[in-house]
Amino acid sequence: MKISLAQVAPGTPFPRLRKLLGPSRARIYALPEYITAAPGEADQFRTAAHFSRDLEALCRLSGALGGLLLGGTLVEPADGGLYNTAPTLEDGELVGFQRKVH
Repeated sequence: MKISLAQVAPGTPFPRLRKLLGPSRARIYALPEYITAAPGEADQFRTAAHFSRDLEALCRLSGALGGLLLGGTLVEPADGGLYNTAPTLEDGELVGFQRKVH
Protein backbone atom coordinates (compact mmCIF):
# COMPACT_ATOMS: atom_id res chain seq x y z
CA MET A 1 0.00 0.00 0.00
CA LYS A 2 1.39 3.38 -1.00
CA ILE A 3 1.04 6.33 1.40
CA SER A 4 1.92 9.93 0.57
CA LEU A 5 2.63 12.44 3.37
CA ALA A 6 2.57 16.12 2.47
CA GLN A 7 4.93 18.20 4.57
CA VAL A 8 3.89 21.65 3.39
CA ALA A 9 3.23 25.00 5.04
CA PRO A 10 -0.25 25.98 6.25
CA GLY A 11 -2.10 27.85 3.53
CA THR A 12 -0.51 25.90 0.67
CA PRO A 13 -2.92 26.34 -2.27
CA PHE A 14 -4.94 23.26 -3.19
CA PRO A 15 -3.86 23.30 -6.87
CA ARG A 16 -0.25 23.05 -5.65
CA LEU A 17 -1.16 20.17 -3.33
CA ARG A 18 -2.81 18.34 -6.21
CA LYS A 19 0.26 18.88 -8.37
CA LEU A 20 2.58 17.65 -5.59
CA LEU A 21 0.52 14.63 -4.55
CA GLY A 22 -1.05 13.50 -7.83
CA PRO A 23 2.01 11.84 -9.39
CA SER A 24 2.52 9.59 -6.36
CA ARG A 25 -0.66 7.61 -7.12
CA ALA A 26 -0.88 6.64 -3.46
CA ARG A 27 -3.85 4.92 -1.83
CA ILE A 28 -3.65 7.14 1.28
CA TYR A 29 -2.73 10.84 1.39
CA ALA A 30 -2.08 12.70 4.66
CA LEU A 31 -2.01 16.47 5.03
CA PRO A 32 -0.49 18.41 7.94
CA GLU A 33 -2.40 20.22 10.67
CA TYR A 34 -3.95 23.59 9.84
CA ILE A 35 -3.43 23.06 6.13
CA THR A 36 -6.11 25.65 5.34
CA ALA A 37 -4.94 28.34 7.78
CA ALA A 38 -3.89 31.27 5.63
CA PRO A 39 -0.56 32.89 6.44
CA GLY A 40 -1.11 35.89 8.67
CA GLU A 41 -4.51 34.86 10.04
CA ALA A 42 -4.60 36.42 13.47
CA ASP A 43 -6.70 33.84 15.29
CA GLN A 44 -8.71 30.63 15.10
CA PHE A 45 -11.99 32.51 14.55
CA ARG A 46 -10.73 33.76 11.18
CA THR A 47 -9.66 30.26 10.21
CA ALA A 48 -13.05 28.87 11.30
CA ALA A 49 -14.85 31.44 9.15
CA HIS A 50 -13.87 29.51 6.00
CA PHE A 51 -14.44 25.99 7.37
CA SER A 52 -17.19 25.06 4.87
CA ARG A 53 -15.21 26.39 1.91
CA ASP A 54 -12.11 24.50 3.05
CA LEU A 55 -14.00 21.24 3.56
CA GLU A 56 -15.48 21.53 0.06
CA ALA A 57 -12.00 22.14 -1.34
CA LEU A 58 -10.71 19.04 0.47
CA CYS A 59 -13.57 17.03 -1.03
CA ARG A 60 -12.59 18.21 -4.52
CA LEU A 61 -8.93 17.40 -3.84
CA SER A 62 -9.88 13.95 -2.56
CA GLY A 63 -11.96 13.30 -5.67
CA ALA A 64 -9.14 14.39 -7.95
CA LEU A 65 -6.55 12.25 -6.17
CA GLY A 66 -8.72 9.20 -5.54
CA GLY A 67 -8.11 7.07 -2.48
CA LEU A 68 -8.26 8.14 1.15
CA LEU A 69 -7.35 11.68 2.19
CA LEU A 70 -6.57 12.53 5.80
CA GLY A 71 -7.33 16.23 5.68
CA GLY A 72 -5.04 17.54 8.38
CA THR A 73 -6.80 19.84 10.82
CA LEU A 74 -9.56 22.34 10.11
CA VAL A 75 -10.95 24.76 12.67
CA GLU A 76 -14.65 23.92 12.89
CA PRO A 77 -17.24 26.26 14.39
CA ALA A 78 -19.84 24.12 16.19
CA ASP A 79 -22.02 24.20 19.29
CA GLY A 80 -20.96 27.76 20.11
CA GLY A 81 -17.27 26.88 20.18
CA LEU A 82 -14.37 25.92 17.98
CA TYR A 83 -12.97 22.44 17.40
CA ASN A 84 -9.76 21.25 15.79
CA THR A 85 -11.35 18.75 13.46
CA ALA A 86 -9.52 16.13 11.42
CA PRO A 87 -11.64 15.15 8.37
CA THR A 88 -11.28 11.87 6.50
CA LEU A 89 -12.37 11.86 2.87
CA GLU A 90 -12.52 9.13 0.27
CA ASP A 91 -12.95 9.64 -3.46
CA GLY A 92 -14.43 13.10 -2.95
CA GLU A 93 -16.78 12.30 -0.06
CA LEU A 94 -16.49 13.06 3.65
CA VAL A 95 -16.51 9.67 5.36
CA GLY A 96 -15.72 10.74 8.91
CA PHE A 97 -14.05 13.23 11.20
CA GLN A 98 -12.45 13.40 14.60
CA ARG A 99 -12.86 16.41 16.85
CA LYS A 100 -9.68 16.63 18.86
CA VAL A 101 -10.15 16.86 22.61
CA HIS A 102 -6.70 18.10 23.70
